[in-house]
Amino acid sequence: MQDQKEAYIVYYKRSPFSRSRPGDPDRDVFNGIRMDEVLSLLINDSISSTGVRAAEISDLITGCALQADENWTYGGKHPALLSKLPVSVPSMALDRACSSSLNAISIGAMEIMTGNADIVLAGGMEHMTHVPLSNNPHVKPNIKLLVRPEYAKL
Repeated sequence: MQDQKEAYIVYYKRSPFSRSRPGDPDRDVFNGIRMDEVLSLLINDSISSTGVRAAEISDLITGCALQADENWTYGGKHPALLSKLPVSVPSMALDRACSSSLNAISIGAMEIMTGNADIVLAGGMEHMTHVPLSNNPHVKPNIKLLVRPEYAKL
C-alpha cells in the first residue's frame, strides 16, 4: 500500500462579491459579466501567480449550487476553455448546494492525497442575479416533498 500524499493549498483568491439583485440587475456590479468568465480570470491568475505550467494541472473542479442557464458549465469545461488551460486538462462540475466550492476543494485534495492528481484547481462560481433561486423557471421543487410530514419537520 502506498503512503498517502499530503495536499496543500498554495493559492487562494476570491472575486469581489455583490448582492444578488434579480429584480434590479443594474445594481449588481457583476451584471455585465458571466461567472464562468470571472472564474477563468481567477484560473489565469492562479497560473501566473504560482508559476505552475498550465499543462501540469491535473484537474479543474468547479462547484456550483444551481447549474442552470449561464451557470451550466458543461462539466466545468466553460471556465477552462475561457482560460489559459489546455483542452487536455479534465474538468468536473459538482453541486453540493451551499458547500459546492468547499466540496470541490475537498475532492481536489482527495485526488492529490490518493495519488490520482498532482495539481488541482478547485473552487466555485455562482451568479444569483442572473440565475436566481427564487422565481426561476428552471427550479421546480417536487411538491410531494413539501407535504409529507417527515419532510415538513425539517
